Amino acid sequence: MTDRTPAPDDDAAPVSYEHLSERVTVVRIGADPTFDGFDVYTARPVRAVVADLLDQGRNLLVFDLTGLAIVDSTGLVTLVKALKLVRAHGGDLAVVVTEERVLSIFRIDGRRTRVLTLCASVDRAVELLERRDAERSRS
Repeated sequence: MTDRTPAPDDDAAPVSYEHLSERVTVVRIGADPTFDGFDVYTARPVRAVVADLLDQGRNLLVFDLTGLAIVDSTGLVTLVKALKLVRAHGGDLAVVVTEERVLSIFRIDGRRTRVLTLCASVDRAVELLERRDAERSRS
């Protein structure tokens, strides 16, 4: 499939995406090994990528946060808003979190993040999204 790294701004945080199948796209935040946070500086490029993907008709998104050390409240809100946008386009979203420190941030801020589906791997997230999509199609 196609791998692209859109550049909404010259100073954009490392955000890339890859189409894993006809329907599922993984969005990687922190694609650069020197980058370890999802925060106010990352939110705008992430929103731009989500808008671009939805314009392409890509509405099953996996947000891969593997390797990130920090996700602040702006990052969490950006994910929740992305979920709402994706669902408004008939899709779904899952978040891959592998670092215990980041996972604890999602647990602590459960009021905002309880609507997000957290997975331990990209493969698990893809499987889950494809199953949910098939169930919606049968309904």
